[in-house]
Amino acid sequence: MNEFAIPTHGGQLRALAQQFGVSEESLLDFSASIHPSAPSAGVMEKLGQHLRTRPELLSTYPEATYADLRDAIGKYAGVHLDGVAVSNGVMPLLQASASALGLKRCLVFLPAFSDYERTLRMAGCTAIPVLLKPSNDFRLSIEDISRAFETEGTDSLLLANPHSPSGVLLAEDVLKEIAKRAEDAGKVVILDEAFIDYAPQASLARLAERSRNLFVLRSLTKYFAIPGARVAYLVADPDGIKSVNAALPLWSVDSIAALLAQLLISEDSSRRRDEMDHERSWLSAQLAELGLHVFPGRANFLLFSIDDPGDLWRRMILEHGVVLRACGNFTGLDERFFRVAVRSRPENTRLMQALRSCLGTP
Repeated sequence: MNEFAIPTHGGQLRALAQQFGVSEESLLDFSASIHPSAPSAGVMEKLGQHLRTRPELLSTYPEATYADLRDAIGKYAGVHLDGVAVSNGVMPLLQASASALGLKRCLVFLPAFSDYERTLRMAGCTAIPVLLKPSNDFRLSIEDISRAFETEGTDSLLLANPHSPSGVLLAEDVLKEIAKRAEDAGKVVILDEAFIDYAPQASLARLAERSRNLFVLRSLTKYFAIPGARVAYLVADPDGIKSVNAALPLWSVDSIAALLAQLLISEDSSRRRDEMDHERSWLSAQLAELGLHVFPGRANFLLFSIDDPGDLWRRMILEHGVVLRACGNFTGLDERFFRVAVRSRPENTRLMQALRSCLGTP
């Protein structure tokens, strides 16, 4: 497997096709954590109507404050628009937050999204790693936090819920206790909720809009399957939002992406969540039947480990055209760990058939 470079992000089909000498169209991607259902036909028709009847969407600049988008997001997330900032992705919001707050040393709980460290560094902040344990399903305990807070010179901490790459959902009472202890210690908590739409009851967004030390990052990319239209948002108290906006570039979301986001979140999306819950449960059980250790994910992907992976990642591509996310390049994981997106039943069935073939399981 070492002769082939493992991508640092999911969804890199063109590079993989070139590397393996196959067509991009022949690959089925389980490496990118995107909901399998594209925006509905109704949403796309409305978007088309707007573009046909409002050509000024392309010929004029976006509205600078994004009031309509922020209002729609506020209604969706259950917060006031004054507690919402928007940008073209979560990482620009993280960088702007760290820069605006003057953060210098931030605890980052690993394994985690690889761009956290780079983004913090661009804001002049050093990431201080704290390893979570697979034996505890990567869950944080109050004791973990207490020890982490004793790390000298830190002023902030960054964590994700659901955790990525495991998808494990952290308990709400633990997260609230983290926020309380951080406030008492004068530290900032940045909480990445990019996948929280799959478990919205666990969001701390409403707490963030009335807290001076809690900043919640959320994305529309994963849940609504629009990675090509970069829209993410931050929830914080109004003063924090003003500081972050001052650190963001003007017109950070284009007009078409903003309109698409408004159309998507105005729909009842509970069906997307129900479909994912059903399919994720089925796929988790199927993976466990192969003798794999499957972590209890609550997002649109599952992390599993295998004692002897051999050339599994390479064989899945060359023999079956199925791309897994090999997780050996996550800090804290190794070549035994793989992540798979939860896709449609026919696609998930193809995944299982490929895995059975490669693992020699009937």
